[in-house]
Amino acid sequence: MFTLPDQNLSWTVNRLAGRTLAGLLCVAICAPIGSATNGAEQAPNSSAVQPAASPTNVQSASNVDETKISPAGIRKLSGKHITLYTDLSPQPSVDELPAVFDQAVALWQEFLGLDKAECERFHIRGAVMRDRERFKTAGLLPPSVPDFQNGWTGKGEFWINDQSSEYYRRHLMLHEGTHGIMFAVQKSQGPPWYMEGVAELLATHRWKDGQLAVGVFPSDAAEVPKLGRIEIVQTEFARNRALKLRDVLAYDNRAHLQNEPYAWSWAAVAFFHEHPRYRERFSRLLKKPARQDFNAQMRTIFENDRQALAEEWQIFVANLVHGYDFERMAIDLNTDAAPIQGNAEFDVAANRGWQNTRLLVEKGRRYRIAGEGEFLLGTKPQPWVSQANGITLRYHHGLPLGVLLAGIRGTTATPEIRPNGGPPQETENKHQAEPSDRVTLINPAVIGTAATFVAPRTGVLYLRVNDSAGGLADNSGTLAVRVFEQPN
Repeated sequence: MFTLPDQNLSWTVNRLAGRTLAGLLCVAICAPIGSATNGAEQAPNSSAVQPAASPTNVQSASNVDETKISPAGIRKLSGKHITLYTDLSPQPSVDELPAVFDQAVALWQEFLGLDKAECERFHIRGAVMRDRERFKTAGLLPPSVPDFQNGWTGKGEFWINDQSSEYYRRHLMLHEGTHGIMFAVQKSQGPPWYMEGVAELLATHRWKDGQLAVGVFPSDAAEVPKLGRIEIVQTEFARNRALKLRDVLAYDNRAHLQNEPYAWSWAAVAFFHEHPRYRERFSRLLKKPARQDFNAQMRTIFENDRQALAEEWQIFVANLVHGYDFERMAIDLNTDAAPIQGNAEFDVAANRGWQNTRLLVEKGRRYRIAGEGEFLLGTKPQPWVSQANGITLRYHHGLPLGVLLAGIRGTTATPEIRPNGGPPQETENKHQAEPSDRVTLINPAVIGTAATFVAPRTGVLYLRVNDSAGGLADNSGTLAVRVFEQPN
């Protein structure tokens, strides 16, 4: 993590501690999911902090006595932008690391809008270690480097411990490299959630046939073994410990001594980077040096979206899966809805998340919702034909895949979605919607073929069919839904 002055930064308040960056980029990287130590980082001690580095001296690491390298059982791997020392035996996944790093520099340059000439000159030294004593003997791991669990970055150099996953070994190297280039070339000194979140985003990668892609959103857990960021958020949500977006933005310098903040920081940056409503504005921020007033800039740029951000973040967290489809999960937040008169009809698309019916339901009034027709869920291994009751052979959030769901989004300024809400709950009577105030877009009512719906609040009616946020793209067809008011 970056060693920054203590801050108390939130979505609505920005109180800086009044100190400037004390100095050197000091990064300790969290462990992969499943680590016995839970990946807690080692706190940087004061002796590790050095004067702030300039673009030239940040790339100059301590001198290396090359005569000690080979006798210690260490190899030197050279690239254009990195010199890497390792005691790992020759193997493609190790020997290609400099090539991976060199490709990353070009991608970081474009992604962050960095000066091309400075990126051409950028160079860092790294170590991938299985036996740390060898590196101490060779003078490659000086006593000034504190003990660390997985990784540490100093001036112009970094050290990472070897990992059981080839993917996560590359991920750690790219995370460290992102910090290095953001500090040396972009001169960024932003808040912890941003610096760690961007490093996680640009370390999350795909390496195939000698070609690197960074900033990818994982489509499958097997694509990013040992990373576990999505699994952490899912677990926290299931344990009723999900964070509001403002809580993530308020992380201080001590937060990333634990593993979970890395997942939340990545999730926040990925959310802003991928969401169609916010990504263009966030992309402009990514291409500027981040300062300690970064959260204040965010607050200004997204001031008119605070309500939408609070709600859409919570829906994102509640539905986060590998392959999350931001386009299809984006919500129409228009509150211009008309009261239901007579029999209202609405077609629910099977390949989208929550859909705004533009129908206003009023608190305490009773409504009948009925769905008719067939639609297709998925294509592999074969298309599943579903009706409004869903497919009981497959489940999502504990409910049949494809079952018709209803939620109400309030028209007031206060978000009605609970930040730590659980998955939707099925009522004892499958044909009776849940008669409580928990009928939201996170805790929807199960409608199925037909159900009586007593509105717990006044708001806009939303409908969708139950499916994973990562499984919408190959759905097709629509469900014809009728909504009408019944006497109480």
